[in-house]
Amino acid sequence: MAFGLISDTLSGVSFISVPGKVGLAQFGYLQTILGYIVGYFIIAAVLVPLFYKRGLTSIYAYLDERFGAATQKRGRCSLSCRG
Repeated sequence: MAFGLISDTLSGVSFISVPGKVGLAQFGYLQTILGYIVGYFIIAAVLVPLFYKRGLTSIYAYLDERFGAATQKRGRCSLSCRG
């Protein structure tokens, strides 16, 4: 989970597009980056211990365990199914 979050944030597109976005937003983008950092600490403090305690590997496994297979499938589909 941690590797996925960090790789999404630090993708190659970020390195190409961030300088232009910072120039256009006059450093307003810094607030977004600071929000990411706060979010990572919240995830590290809340979700990671929960996942380790329950032996889970993804948010979808948590949805399945907590709410059932139908919710897990709906959560998975909400990201990839369009239509």
